Amino acid sequence: MEREQIEILYQLAKSFLESEPEDILTTLDESAPLIASFCPTCALWLWKAEKEQKGATCYWRYPRNEAGPSRGFGTLCALFSQEEKGKESETDPSELRILFEGENQIRVLIPLKSRRGGYGLLEILLDETNVVEESQLRAFYQELAPLFSGILPLLGENNPDPLDPSRSAFPGIPWETGTDGCYRYVDPKVYEWYGYRPEEMIGKPRDEFIDQFQSVSAVDRNPSIAPISKETRSHVIRVKGKEGVWQQVFTSLMPFYDDSGEWRGYRGIDQIYPDPSEKVPYPSVNQDLERRVAERTQAFQRMIERYKTVQMRLEMVLWAANQGIWDWDLQSDTIYHNENYYTLLGYSKRDFTDPNKVWRQLIHPEDLDRALKAWEDHYSGLKPYYEVEYRMKKKNGEYLWILDKGRIVSYGEDLIPLRMVGIHSDITERRAFEVELRRAKEIAENASRSKSEFIANVNHELRTPLTVIMGIAETILMEIPIEKKEFPIRILKNAKHLLNLINDIIDLSKIESGKFALVKKPFQLTETMDFIRQSFALETERKGLYLKIAAPSIGLVGDHVRLKQILTNLVANAIKFTSRGGITLFCAISTEEDHAVLSFEIQDTGIGIAESELDKIFERFYQIDGSNHRKYSGTGLGLSIVKQLVDLMNGSVWVRSQIGKGTTFFVRIPFRLPDRPRETSAHATSQEAL
Repeated sequence: MEREQIEILYQLAKSFLESEPEDILTTLDESAPLIASFCPTCALWLWKAEKEQKGATCYWRYPRNEAGPSRGFGTLCALFSQEEKGKESETDPSELRILFEGENQIRVLIPLKSRRGGYGLLEILLDETNVVEESQLRAFYQELAPLFSGILPLLGENNPDPLDPSRSAFPGIPWETGTDGCYRYVDPKVYEWYGYRPEEMIGKPRDEFIDQFQSVSAVDRNPSIAPISKETRSHVIRVKGKEGVWQQVFTSLMPFYDDSGEWRGYRGIDQIYPDPSEKVPYPSVNQDLERRVAERTQAFQRMIERYKTVQMRLEMVLWAANQGIWDWDLQSDTIYHNENYYTLLGYSKRDFTDPNKVWRQLIHPEDLDRALKAWEDHYSGLKPYYEVEYRMKKKNGEYLWILDKGRIVSYGEDLIPLRMVGIHSDITERRAFEVELRRAKEIAENASRSKSEFIANVNHELRTPLTVIMGIAETILMEIPIEKKEFPIRILKNAKHLLNLINDIIDLSKIESGKFALVKKPFQLTETMDFIRQSFALETERKGLYLKIAAPSIGLVGDHVRLKQILTNLVANAIKFTSRGGITLFCAISTEEDHAVLSFEIQDTGIGIAESELDKIFERFYQIDGSNHRKYSGTGLGLSIVKQLVDLMNGSVWVRSQIGKGTTFFVRIPFRLPDRPRETSAHATSQEAL
């Protein structure tokens, strides 16, 4: 049998092991003509290990031969003891050698085997004088099956006929060695090939018969060496015959193991390697192989065309995006760059004879350490990817801003990085735009700061006239009769409103200019809550609203004036937009070591705020659109000041609202606890103004 034929049979059998059980018999039938053309007296035989039971399921098919007569066999008997017969389901099929009455016999040859299963060839030697009926043939099948697996094969009416006696014997020499490398079994045909009888070789090391100076692996020369893997190995070796003649042999071997997984030796098969000058025609096989090669070649060509198309599209995308590609083999320290990489810098591939060295030379000296640090952080695993921006010198001397980004895509043993891939993007225009944005932002901030400083500086000039006006109005109110007090009251009311507006603007300007300082002093929370209640008692009573306040009694250290300002703005805002129901101010407290966090909720039953407006209400001068809100006066500064004051006090503020149901503001502010022992009342004090 030719080497190519053996390899085809091996590949065929491997595909059987990977097939689903229901597909195996069909595949065996389809391969029968090919097997018959290689070895007329051989039938491909396959067994698969079962997961839930010991033993194996056995499948076989004989090549079909319509012209040949049906030949039968005598009664089966196995060449193993009665004790071994009782363990038929556990018997490794590769150990079986079956004899029949007379001179008929079947030899089970398994050159390859794995823990999942195995496959091999059944060699059938026939006695032409022994002819039996169909019923005897079926009895043969029934008797053969238990020896292999304990499971009867699937037999149907369309089973192929047995082989006719005109077929020659299988030419291979199966053998087996133990862990010591000595032969445990050699096929009797070894005498025809090498001149030795089996008993002359059994017990002797296989390497005594093999050319030790041939350039093959140590395992193939000396089967006493433990296997590195369970895969099949195939090589051409030289074997010395008894008469001293060397023969070129194609051998295949693989390790086998016992049920516990321990290595027990090697099994293999030798084939005489044909003279290259001899050409044996196998028309059907050659035609099939030529057809397959042509199909594979066409498929490969189509794949190449698709690859070229994808590559062209990728190059166009990278060109449009001003990007290049680099691919770094970390083991050989070689780097591939695509054409666009060189184009961005104005160089050609010839200029990058040593890519790493050129890269270091072209990077701006001020950026090199930062780029290397980014690479080291990714290489060492500190960061999931490599990303850095640096300046790189073009061939004309100009500098480009480059975004360099990539990651390791392949690792070897012990997680050693092997390959790194990335992109190289020109971001010069983006960086220039960012510089312009920063410059414009600085100009705007300087202008705003100058405005705020001016307003903060004219504080006295703005307040003094209003104070005089308010003092005169109050004096007039005290001296005129009631029927004439309407106009002085209006003057006083509008003067107070204007003063509050000026105070808000001044506070906002101070915060923005950085001149706003918090004054931290000890205070009692109940005093702050009493101030809020008293400040709004008359106004809530006039509008027919309730004002509920609940807070614990605790001493704190902080800016209580700014806390009053925050709560006053929020409660005043709630009263302004509420016409029915009322306002609830609730405070909860949590203490940790030397500080406490106050959590305020200011809830009203007013008109509510649309969800789309909630993110904007803390902006300066922002007023909610809509007739329901526009009819209420305001400057849009109150909530902005609240937000900035809360931020200054390291707190947070947010809001929830529903149209027609009301609004709730949430404020969290930390305060320091007094150094002296403190007492917190067990119950919150509640005050209510109706």
